[in-house]
Amino acid sequence: MKSVEMFGKAKWFAPSEDYSQPIFADSFEAPAFDKAELTICGLGFFRAYINGKSVSDDLFVPVWTDYNHVDNYINGELYADRFRHCINVLRYDVSLFIKPEKNIIAVLLGPGWYVKYNFGAVKLCFKLDFYKDGSLIDSFYSDDSIKWTKSHITDSHIIRDEIQDFNLAPEGFIESLTPESLNDGRWQKALEIEAPESDYVYQTCPPDRVIRKLSPTLVRDFGDYRVYDVGQNISGRIVVDLSELKAGESAEIVYSELINDEGEIDFATHSWGRPQINQFISDGKVKTAVSEFSWYGFRYFSITGKAKPIRCEVIHADVPVSSGFHSSSYVLNWLYSAYINTQLCNMHAGIPSDCPHREGRGYTGDGQLVSPCGLLLFDSKEFYKKWLRDIADCQDETTGHVQYTAPYVNSGGGPGGWGGAIAIVPYNYYLRFGDKSVLEQFFPRMLKYFNYLEAHSENDLVVSEEPWAWCLGDWCTPDEIKIPAPLVNNYFYVKTLEIAIKTAKLIGKEEYITELEKKLRIKKQAIVDNYYDEKTGDFAENIQGANAFALDIGLGDDRTFDRMIEHYKSTGMYDTGIFGTDIVTRILFERGHGQLAFELLTSEKEIAFSFQIKKHSTTLWEYWTHKKSNSHPMFGAVVRYLFDFLLGIRQKADSVGFKDLNISPVFVDGLDFVTGYITLETGKLEVTIIKQADTAKVTVLVPDGVNVSLIDGDKTVKLNPGTNEYKYKV
Repeated sequence: MKSVEMFGKAKWFAPSEDYSQPIFADSFEAPAFDKAELTICGLGFFRAYINGKSVSDDLFVPVWTDYNHVDNYINGELYADRFRHCINVLRYDVSLFIKPEKNIIAVLLGPGWYVKYNFGAVKLCFKLDFYKDGSLIDSFYSDDSIKWTKSHITDSHIIRDEIQDFNLAPEGFIESLTPESLNDGRWQKALEIEAPESDYVYQTCPPDRVIRKLSPTLVRDFGDYRVYDVGQNISGRIVVDLSELKAGESAEIVYSELINDEGEIDFATHSWGRPQINQFISDGKVKTAVSEFSWYGFRYFSITGKAKPIRCEVIHADVPVSSGFHSSSYVLNWLYSAYINTQLCNMHAGIPSDCPHREGRGYTGDGQLVSPCGLLLFDSKEFYKKWLRDIADCQDETTGHVQYTAPYVNSGGGPGGWGGAIAIVPYNYYLRFGDKSVLEQFFPRMLKYFNYLEAHSENDLVVSEEPWAWCLGDWCTPDEIKIPAPLVNNYFYVKTLEIAIKTAKLIGKEEYITELEKKLRIKKQAIVDNYYDEKTGDFAENIQGANAFALDIGLGDDRTFDRMIEHYKSTGMYDTGIFGTDIVTRILFERGHGQLAFELLTSEKEIAFSFQIKKHSTTLWEYWTHKKSNSHPMFGAVVRYLFDFLLGIRQKADSVGFKDLNISPVFVDGLDFVTGYITLETGKLEVTIIKQADTAKVTVLVPDGVNVSLIDGDKTVKLNPGTNEYKYKV
């Protein structure tokens, strides 16, 4: 809807000068009411207060979208792609905050992504609606009476730094405001502006919040500064005690994922070697301080002078973990835990990001790859529903080009693994929740995407992207990327064509199937013609999982798989990037080589998850070789197979919504105990497996309303709601 439909007579306002951290305020009198509702949007981020009380514990709202049109330039040239736009609006029940006499509303704004990516200056619009006996009786709008002043925040760059000077606005300034205080000389008339041209929607995506709190431990005291450890890599902030600082004295917090052998802060994995910083300047009265509009990815931090840390606040989207996993393998236990931690670190402002501290962007490649895990292992339906819109909005309406990130930021990726999100994420969402309307919405966008791939193909191989852009196939291989990008991009072309064919059948668009199936045959054949070696059965010399890519789309022969098996038995470790690692692991499980898949997952060699454990990591790395970020979820895609195969929880063929399931565990040597659960609409589905000698006792807890069968070879056992026990011969 339009702004005027949502906000009525309310007007939009900005500061009357270039300032990105303002406080807006106005006073109002309330009628006799029984309910009051605040409808509000502050761009980039806002926090709203009524009579000095914060109306919510939401952080970093509204969520990040492609808010409104802005001209983007790449290498000095105007970027031609055009998007759709969306701005989220918040509604709060504020009945308990309002007094019968005069009231004051104050809103603190921060720049967030909105200013960082040049969508415009910070701005605000709100209305207060009052209800009596269910009927609207009065409204108060942001209008010409609203004023603004500078806050204590002098600079704020999201995931980079924030500087606060309490000499400009003391601690508790907003909390102590009264209607009369708006008449002092510091307040200025706000500048009325036009509403951003966009589609306005009410935010249903869960906001960020302080989820839990940690106590920092002193690592080393260097005199002028001290270094602390919060115990695990997280995203969040430090609350600091400034009570011993005199007026004009400052304290600085520097955040990092690493420390060196001397206990000093090492920010090599941050922002291309640049630190993330909080700086606080005291007025001699301030007691505590905390960053308002920035989060940080860190395990360690340093703090200067007389300042002391009070606590660490872990912040991410309020998306509950709805799964659990534990086993007799310390590597698998770590892998599950590290993925969960990493994914949570990368759920901020409504997007699944690549990392919380270097870029913080919603990369479509990373996001589509881990979407099965994100959808299954978290209560994330509304979170991913919002990101689906971002993906759709950032597809060029003319060419069908799908951006590397959603929301759009000029970034790097490829036309297949990244662009394929336009089909892969909605289809995964459909499989998880059974929502066919998502497929109906995205099917035309899939077809546009195929047009884009055709326009960037030669001899039926996808060989290019935009002239200025990367054209990656796989990414983050242990050494140089050697698997041919056109092979990988055609693989994703085939996978998304398969999704489109299934979608066409599901939504009654059968007239497209013949042409899509023809394209499917052509794209597969192009891979064979260009990369298949008839003498060996290999594709692209079996480099970096190439045979697995081919096998996954029905190409190759027995030799192709045998050569793949031989290679990984010989090396005993991965040699693959983000996509290849996922595909190799799944192909091994699917084709009866779960033992080898388990051995790769738990390998003690250098290209393995165990290497990250040895480095005391609590989150997953961007690279196998420990360069760059220590908090990237993309390699965690394999965690899905702990549930699919080791626990054996899989949807029955052609079923959706996790209402019809098979339990068919894969038993492997070296794993004597495994237990785990996922949470469905009616409760937990839990599987526990205990191996002893030549038997395995399997206990399955089945929630009501779910059809579950246990598979033992050719035997199928229907399970009942409640606890079921079964013994396998292994």
